[in-house]
Amino acid sequence: MLKSFNKLSDLLNQPASQERALTTMRAARTVLADDPVIRAAKATLDAIDPAEDAIAAVADLDWEDVVRSVVLGNLRAMGDEPLYAPPLSVLDDSSFKGFVLLDHPAMLVSVIACDPTEFVLKKRNPAQELRSLAFSATDSYLRFIKAGGLTISRWSCPLFTDETVASDAIRCTRTSEQLLADGDVVRLAGGTQTMVFERCDSGFVMLQLIHRRPRSPVVPEFEAVEGRLIACSAADQKSSRIQMLSTLTRLLGAEGMDETYEALSRHADHFVRWHVMREWLARSPGRAKQRLAEMARDDRNANVRRTADMTLRLFFKPQEEEA
Repeated sequence: MLKSFNKLSDLLNQPASQERALTTMRAARTVLADDPVIRAAKATLDAIDPAEDAIAAVADLDWEDVVRSVVLGNLRAMGDEPLYAPPLSVLDDSSFKGFVLLDHPAMLVSVIACDPTEFVLKKRNPAQELRSLAFSATDSYLRFIKAGGLTISRWSCPLFTDETVASDAIRCTRTSEQLLADGDVVRLAGGTQTMVFERCDSGFVMLQLIHRRPRSPVVPEFEAVEGRLIACSAADQKSSRIQMLSTLTRLLGAEGMDETYEALSRHADHFVRWHVMREWLARSPGRAKQRLAEMARDDRNANVRRTADMTLRLFFKPQEEEA
């Protein structure tokens, strides 16, 4: 009886339908890769100098034409071939849905739509109430193809560098509120600006460009009411994963990690170096001591030097004096 409701099982037994779907998907990938706007953007980003404004260099291309052709082409294909799946990276974050138009090492270009019903329900849910704001480390650009009566608030904070001393005295502030119209553009400077979607009258659609070169090594997070700094996370995904994995190896009691901890304690990001050192000290303080002393003496980051010196004196000097 269940099989009678499983239409997919019949389709999976149709090799000809499968082949047509695969052929159509391959063709769709080719169409997207050969789109003149996509090709122009890739060529520009491949050649651009790191000091140039990469977003400005490609933002004015006719991305809306790409959106129209991609949406219509994939919708037709899905109607023609039941097994067809759009060959696109999909974005799905609660009320925000979309897909990636261009995934380049320097830039991510996406089109994103908002379901107004889910948006309103999320805003009215006490559990989803705005409690904190994160400031992305990368520059972004949003062009509202359909604004839907959207109102945003803008926020700013100081730029975090390798020398910034994290403190709850660092604050973010709400700077303005803006009602958007179709075609409006919002640019946000990485590390110092962010925005909040406050309310809308209907669904909205936006083109989003994200420049993948971070301005700051961290993503700061602030409490929403008073604007106090409450957390920082690594802007680089690989750095974040190193931190998580180094903690996990310590919690799992992994053996033979000293060489790995020693190598990672020389990572380019100062907060990664110190995070790994903390995990190493928790796991094998005697073996980590020499490297800790080196960090206290000559780490290139003043915060790490100071913290390493305090840790060295706190955990090791009393033992040496007793000896």
